Amino acid sequence: MKQLDGHKVIFSVDLSQPCTPYNRVLYELNLILKLLQVYNFRISEILRLNLCHLLKPDKVIVKLSKCKDYFILRDKTIHDALFSVFTTNQSETWTVSYKRIYAYIKRNSPEFVMSGGKHNQRVTHSFRYKTAKELKEKFNDDRIIKAGLNHQSLSSQKYYLK
Repeated sequence: MKQLDGHKVIFSVDLSQPCTPYNRVLYELNLILKLLQVYNFRISEILRLNLCHLLKPDKVIVKLSKCKDYFILRDKTIHDALFSVFTTNQSETWTVSYKRIYAYIKRNSPEFVMSGGKHNQRVTHSFRYKTAKELKEKFNDDRIIKAGLNHQSLSSQKYYLK
């Protein structure tokens, strides 16, 4: 367990090392968790990533869900980890599902599980709620919160600030 910006972070796999067929599922889960916690992506944005989103030497293009923009991630460790995942066993997509990610986070870090109406419990948006709250407390500027959540309009963030 490590601390990152005051949050508990579960990194049990060294992402600077290559993915192997033996550690692929745990490697993917740790990589997805890092993308959720550090870069504040939605799970759907992460699970849509594949080999064609990687640009050499260190850029990853992420299509954002709620706006028409792309996010260019300039992180060589993440780029190399994604490349390693997508080239292990010649699979160009993820092998884990949302349910598996949810179960992993719920088991290892239950503070990121939020109750939520019809869909029982939501995991991945809890990172976004925490980010919105922290940005509101630190800057109290709607434009900064909008940028931090990758939203197209200011009204989109009102759900995160309730």
